[in-house]
Amino acid sequence: MVYVFDDFDSITEAEFQLLLKCAGKDRRVKVLKYKFREDQVLSLVGYHAINYAVGGFPILEYGLYGKPYVSEDFDGAFKHFNMSHCRMCVAVVADDVPVGIDVEEIREFDPGVMKLCFTDFEKQQVMESSHPEDSFYLIWTLKESYIKAIGKGMSFHFLSVEFDCREEVPRCSDKAFQFESFVYKEKYRISCCYKDKN
Repeated sequence: MVYVFDDFDSITEAEFQLLLKCAGKDRRVKVLKYKFREDQVLSLVGYHAINYAVGGFPILEYGLYGKPYVSEDFDGAFKHFNMSHCRMCVAVVADDVPVGIDVEEIREFDPGVMKLCFTDFEKQQVMESSHPEDSFYLIWTLKESYIKAIGKGMSFHFLSVEFDCREEVPRCSDKAFQFESFVYKEKYRISCCYKDKN
Protein backbone atom coordinates (compact mmCIF):
# COMPACT_ATOMS: atom_id res chain seq x y z
CA MET A 1 0.00 0.00 0.00
CA VAL A 2 1.25 3.46 -0.91
CA TYR A 3 0.02 6.64 0.78
CA VAL A 4 0.80 10.16 -0.46
CA PHE A 5 0.06 13.48 1.24
CA ASP A 6 0.77 16.90 -0.28
CA ASP A 7 -1.95 19.19 1.07
CA PHE A 8 0.11 20.81 3.82
CA ASP A 9 -1.62 24.17 3.50
CA SER A 10 -4.83 22.55 4.73
CA ILE A 11 -3.35 21.75 8.16
CA THR A 12 -4.42 24.42 10.63
CA GLU A 13 -2.48 25.30 13.76
CA ALA A 14 -5.11 23.51 15.88
CA GLU A 15 -4.76 20.37 13.75
CA PHE A 16 -0.98 20.56 13.97
CA GLN A 17 -1.16 20.73 17.76
CA LEU A 18 -3.59 17.79 17.86
CA LEU A 19 -1.32 15.69 15.63
CA LEU A 20 1.62 16.65 17.84
CA LYS A 21 -0.28 15.69 20.99
CA CYS A 22 -1.16 12.28 19.50
CA ALA A 23 2.47 11.54 18.61
CA GLY A 24 4.82 9.67 20.90
CA LYS A 25 7.19 11.65 23.10
CA ASP A 26 10.26 10.84 20.99
CA ARG A 27 8.50 12.02 17.83
CA ARG A 28 7.30 15.23 19.50
CA VAL A 29 10.87 16.05 20.52
CA LYS A 30 12.14 15.27 17.01
CA VAL A 31 9.43 17.38 15.34
CA LEU A 32 10.08 20.42 17.52
CA LYS A 33 13.83 20.28 16.90
CA TYR A 34 13.23 21.35 13.30
CA LYS A 35 13.70 25.10 12.84
CA PHE A 36 11.19 25.55 10.02
CA ARG A 37 7.46 24.83 10.32
CA GLU A 38 7.45 23.08 6.92
CA ASP A 39 9.95 20.49 8.22
CA GLN A 40 7.97 20.07 11.43
CA VAL A 41 4.79 19.35 9.48
CA LEU A 42 6.60 16.95 7.10
CA SER A 43 8.01 14.98 10.03
CA LEU A 44 4.70 14.87 11.88
CA VAL A 45 2.57 13.92 8.87
CA GLY A 46 5.12 11.25 7.90
CA TYR A 47 4.96 9.76 11.41
CA HIS A 48 1.17 9.54 11.37
CA ALA A 49 1.14 8.23 7.79
CA ILE A 50 3.45 5.37 8.83
CA ASN A 51 1.21 4.50 11.78
CA TYR A 52 -1.85 4.55 9.54
CA ALA A 53 -0.11 2.43 6.89
CA VAL A 54 1.05 -0.31 9.25
CA GLY A 55 -2.19 -0.35 11.24
CA GLY A 56 -1.34 1.15 14.62
CA PHE A 57 1.40 2.69 16.71
CA PRO A 58 4.19 0.13 16.48
CA ILE A 59 7.32 -0.33 18.54
CA LEU A 60 10.17 0.28 16.16
CA GLU A 61 13.46 -1.51 16.02
CA TYR A 62 16.44 -0.59 13.87
CA GLY A 63 18.63 -2.58 11.50
CA LEU A 64 22.42 -2.49 11.28
CA TYR A 65 22.39 0.64 9.09
CA GLY A 66 19.57 2.39 10.96
CA LYS A 67 16.55 1.37 8.87
CA PRO A 68 13.48 1.18 11.14
CA TYR A 69 11.16 -1.81 11.08
CA VAL A 70 8.20 -2.97 13.15
CA SER A 71 8.85 -5.14 16.18
CA GLU A 72 7.75 -8.77 15.87
CA ASP A 73 5.47 -8.18 18.86
CA PHE A 74 3.37 -5.68 16.91
CA ASP A 75 0.01 -7.04 15.78
CA GLY A 76 -0.68 -4.56 12.97
CA ALA A 77 -1.37 -5.11 9.29
CA PHE A 78 2.23 -4.82 8.03
CA LYS A 79 5.72 -5.37 9.45
CA HIS A 80 7.65 -3.48 6.79
CA PHE A 81 7.37 0.18 5.83
CA ASN A 82 9.35 3.05 4.45
CA MET A 83 8.84 6.80 4.15
CA SER A 84 10.20 9.50 1.89
CA HIS A 85 9.55 13.20 1.61
CA CYS A 86 10.57 16.13 -0.48
CA ARG A 87 9.38 19.70 -0.26
CA MET A 88 5.62 19.60 0.40
CA CYS A 89 5.08 15.89 -0.29
CA VAL A 90 5.24 12.78 1.91
CA ALA A 91 5.02 9.22 0.58
CA VAL A 92 4.76 6.05 2.67
CA VAL A 93 4.73 2.41 1.61
CA ALA A 94 3.83 -0.59 3.79
CA ASP A 95 3.82 -4.30 2.99
CA ASP A 96 4.53 -7.74 4.41
CA VAL A 97 7.94 -7.85 2.65
CA PRO A 98 10.89 -5.43 2.83
CA VAL A 99 10.05 -2.22 0.95
CA GLY A 100 11.54 1.12 0.01
CA ILE A 101 10.07 4.32 -1.41
CA ASP A 102 11.38 7.59 -2.76
CA VAL A 103 9.61 10.77 -3.87
CA GLU A 104 11.19 13.68 -5.73
CA GLU A 105 9.80 16.78 -7.35
CA ILE A 106 10.39 16.63 -11.11
CA ARG A 107 12.57 19.62 -11.90
CA GLU A 108 15.85 20.53 -13.56
CA PHE A 109 18.62 18.18 -12.44
CA ASP A 110 22.37 18.48 -11.97
CA PRO A 111 24.19 16.46 -14.68
CA GLY A 112 27.08 16.06 -12.24
CA VAL A 113 24.90 13.84 -10.04
CA MET A 114 24.16 11.64 -13.03
CA LYS A 115 27.88 11.28 -13.78
CA LEU A 116 28.55 10.06 -10.23
CA CYS A 117 25.49 7.88 -9.62
CA PHE A 118 24.28 6.50 -12.97
CA THR A 119 25.78 3.74 -15.07
CA ASP A 120 26.57 4.48 -18.72
CA PHE A 121 23.40 2.65 -19.75
CA GLU A 122 21.27 4.70 -17.34
CA LYS A 123 22.86 7.96 -18.54
CA GLN A 124 22.06 6.94 -22.11
CA GLN A 125 18.39 6.42 -21.20
CA VAL A 126 18.18 9.92 -19.74
CA MET A 127 20.00 11.62 -22.61
CA GLU A 128 17.90 9.88 -25.27
CA SER A 129 14.60 10.56 -23.49
CA SER A 130 12.06 13.04 -24.82
CA HIS A 131 11.54 14.03 -21.14
CA PRO A 132 15.04 13.91 -19.61
CA GLU A 133 14.00 15.45 -16.26
CA ASP A 134 11.39 12.76 -15.65
CA SER A 135 13.75 10.02 -16.88
CA PHE A 136 16.44 11.26 -14.50
CA TYR A 137 14.08 11.24 -11.50
CA LEU A 138 12.64 7.89 -12.54
CA ILE A 139 16.07 6.26 -12.32
CA TRP A 140 17.07 8.29 -9.26
CA THR A 141 13.95 7.35 -7.27
CA LEU A 142 14.25 3.70 -8.31
CA LYS A 143 17.82 3.61 -7.01
CA GLU A 144 16.85 5.36 -3.78
CA SER A 145 13.88 3.04 -3.20
CA TYR A 146 16.12 0.00 -3.76
CA ILE A 147 18.79 1.24 -1.35
CA LYS A 148 16.11 1.92 1.26
CA ALA A 149 14.48 -1.50 0.74
CA ILE A 150 17.74 -3.38 1.31
CA GLY A 151 18.37 -1.26 4.40
CA LYS A 152 21.99 -0.32 3.71
CA GLY A 153 21.51 3.43 3.43
CA MET A 154 24.25 5.54 1.95
CA SER A 155 26.83 2.80 2.59
CA PHE A 156 25.61 1.24 -0.67
CA HIS A 157 27.18 2.53 -3.88
CA PHE A 158 24.71 3.82 -6.49
CA LEU A 159 26.63 2.23 -9.37
CA SER A 160 26.22 -1.25 -7.84
CA VAL A 161 22.72 -1.56 -9.28
CA GLU A 162 21.42 -0.74 -12.76
CA PHE A 163 17.93 -0.05 -14.11
CA ASP A 164 16.38 -0.54 -17.51
CA CYS A 165 13.43 1.85 -17.84
CA ARG A 166 12.72 1.44 -21.52
CA GLU A 167 9.56 -0.59 -20.81
CA GLU A 168 6.52 0.30 -18.72
CA VAL A 169 7.73 -1.79 -15.76
CA PRO A 170 11.28 -0.90 -14.69
CA ARG A 171 13.76 -3.78 -14.53
CA CYS A 172 16.65 -4.01 -12.11
CA SER A 173 19.95 -5.87 -12.24
CA ASP A 174 18.98 -7.34 -8.83
CA LYS A 175 16.22 -9.79 -9.76
CA ALA A 176 15.23 -10.32 -6.11
CA PHE A 177 13.21 -7.08 -6.16
CA GLN A 178 10.20 -5.72 -8.02
CA PHE A 179 9.52 -2.06 -8.77
CA GLU A 180 6.72 0.30 -9.62
CA SER A 181 6.89 3.99 -10.39
CA PHE A 182 4.37 6.70 -11.15
CA VAL A 183 4.02 10.44 -11.52
CA TYR A 184 1.77 12.06 -8.92
CA LYS A 185 -0.18 15.19 -9.92
CA GLU A 186 2.20 15.78 -12.83
CA LYS A 187 4.73 17.10 -10.31
CA TYR A 188 6.26 14.30 -8.25
CA ARG A 189 7.96 11.07 -9.29
CA ILE A 190 7.36 8.26 -6.78
CA SER A 191 9.06 4.88 -6.99
CA CYS A 192 8.61 1.81 -4.81
CA CYS A 193 10.78 -1.27 -4.36
CA TYR A 194 9.45 -4.57 -2.99
CA LYS A 195 11.33 -7.75 -2.18
CA ASP A 196 9.99 -10.31 -4.65
CA LYS A 197 7.12 -12.17 -3.00
CA ASN A 198 7.59 -15.16 -5.30
